[in-house]
Amino acid sequence: MITMKKIQILTLAASLSCSLTLTSCLDVYDNPANTPPTNINEDSEFISMIDAGTYAGDDFYQYVLGTWIAQNPVPTKDEDESIGTNDTQSANSFAALKGIITGGRNKIATALYNAYSHQTLKADSIALMKKLEEVDDIMTQEDMTKLMAKLTKQGYAAPFVVVPSVYLRKIYPELSVIEDFDLDYLSILKMGIDLTDATAIMNMGRKWKDVVNDNNENKTRHSLGHYDPHQGKVLFTNFRARGADQGLIDALAAELGMNLETIAADSDYDKYFKALASYSLTEQKLLLKYSILLRDVKYLPFYELNPSNPEDLETLIKYIAVLCQDEHNGIATSMSHSYTEEIDKEAKTKVTEMFEETRAAFLNRIENNPWMSDATKVKAIEKLNAMAFQCGWPENYHTEWEATVPTGKSFYEMVCNLFSQYADITKKLMGQASEDALFYGNWMTGPAYTANAFYSPDNNMILMLASNLVPPIYDKSKPDFYNYAILGATTIGHEMTHGFDSKGSQYDATGKKSDWWDPQDKAVFEQKQQQMIDHFNKFEYMPGVYCDGKNTLAENIADLGGLEIGYDTYMNTVKTTVRSERDRLGREFYRGFADAWRYNMTPAKMELYKKDEHSAPKLRVNGNVCLTNEWYRVFDISSGKLYLAPDKRILIW
Repeated sequence: MITMKKIQILTLAASLSCSLTLTSCLDVYDNPANTPPTNINEDSEFISMIDAGTYAGDDFYQYVLGTWIAQNPVPTKDEDESIGTNDTQSANSFAALKGIITGGRNKIATALYNAYSHQTLKADSIALMKKLEEVDDIMTQEDMTKLMAKLTKQGYAAPFVVVPSVYLRKIYPELSVIEDFDLDYLSILKMGIDLTDATAIMNMGRKWKDVVNDNNENKTRHSLGHYDPHQGKVLFTNFRARGADQGLIDALAAELGMNLETIAADSDYDKYFKALASYSLTEQKLLLKYSILLRDVKYLPFYELNPSNPEDLETLIKYIAVLCQDEHNGIATSMSHSYTEEIDKEAKTKVTEMFEETRAAFLNRIENNPWMSDATKVKAIEKLNAMAFQCGWPENYHTEWEATVPTGKSFYEMVCNLFSQYADITKKLMGQASEDALFYGNWMTGPAYTANAFYSPDNNMILMLASNLVPPIYDKSKPDFYNYAILGATTIGHEMTHGFDSKGSQYDATGKKSDWWDPQDKAVFEQKQQQMIDHFNKFEYMPGVYCDGKNTLAENIADLGGLEIGYDTYMNTVKTTVRSERDRLGREFYRGFADAWRYNMTPAKMELYKKDEHSAPKLRVNGNVCLTNEWYRVFDISSGKLYLAPDKRILIW
């Protein structure tokens, strides 16, 4: 039965799919005297998704994916849920983790699997409450500082956590803060904490969350696109000089056994310290309690689970899978090792070859760039040639940088031990600069099974996590145009272009911030950036909601560059010289590019794009294909709502 709620959601889905507007475009066949244009009728790898009733020149996204959109309505299970390519990637990663856990292919996961027992709930709850009582016993600021350092070593964000940061291709300690605040009242009340105290703890958590969010308004990008976990970090050699709490830094250094004279942190990290210093001792206690409960309460064995029952087994697996994806715990590197060992080794070889092919295509585009001087081209090529590519897994695995089977008599105690091991592994990685160590350092902040890839300007390096070497991102069973579009354009080419976007272009070949541009070229580049801003500002992705071209500028430049470079890279591999066949394959590439951004989202999820650095999926397709000359040529587009005259199409890279 279709409920009224479903009807409203389906209606909204249709509205979203049709709401893209470009106010400066031509639409010549609105005049009845003109004959409406038609699509090229041909078989396609994507035929089951295509909406043949939509003209490609009007709405390319809807044309390629319209049938799929109609058959996969906006999900309703959770208010922020989505379905699409990235969701499939995440689901496949979870399935792989599930296989490792149930198959006994990781000793730590096996130990956790066998240790879970509802019978230990009482003892585990008492142990957790003792940690909260230890906070209550604090009477002086000096003792509070010592406790913060002690809890940090145990793997709590109290409220800071020390993590490995890859900076200038060397590992430094990074002072970080928690970014997920998913604690709720019910979880606290389950511990027997009364409502008054629970309210005070939750309010303090929200207060700290506001400080974190004010420092980085774009944290929503974590769920909406690729992201650099170290984005915005700066290396400081005199950390105390800008007002950092010397007592806390010294206490952390002593407790962790690390040299914290040189540290990576947010450029305005002093805001965190100033906020913390403004809190009373009572407020600091509440913040520590929040941090303890936030990390630990979800790992208490509240449920009596019988692994022989399929539903209970699924719940148990989720407990362990959540731990594998939780921030700042030692299982990340061990499970990343297990996960990557199960991936076809040929995938890494092929994707690495694709990277070099893409680099060659990009180099050719720089050499032939019509608006850039030779002096700037030399610097750009120098940077491109120096760009490093970390793909999938290290050449050699290092168990010394992986957690060991945790000690403890219960599931909860083992989890706590794994978080404690995180600090030990971080200490071992400090100062390391080998390619293998850089892999492990990045795994500590983003495990191999995370749906992510990113360019790091401070390292002039792309990290391609192993989750991108399996379907739906790389699929060796698919035609080449599929892989060169979905992986080559939207990941490799996209991340490579980030080295030359509005932000990455401020860094040189070594990863240092440097102005390597000829002044006249820089002025032209800035003009082109403004053209991109103006172009995307015209796109509406929800009724009455337009893209923020300035906020999404860097990602839009990377999307356009990835598309242009990816297309060149793919066409360079096409062997046939028959023009009609080359054009057909070119059309398939463009359809594959659209398929990479195949999504349906709830309104709540779509709302996140108001602040995100990425444009909404539909705009990432329609907003960029209409800027590329080849799209017009191979699809024979000479009119339509997306049509732009040749002199209005923006060429950057």
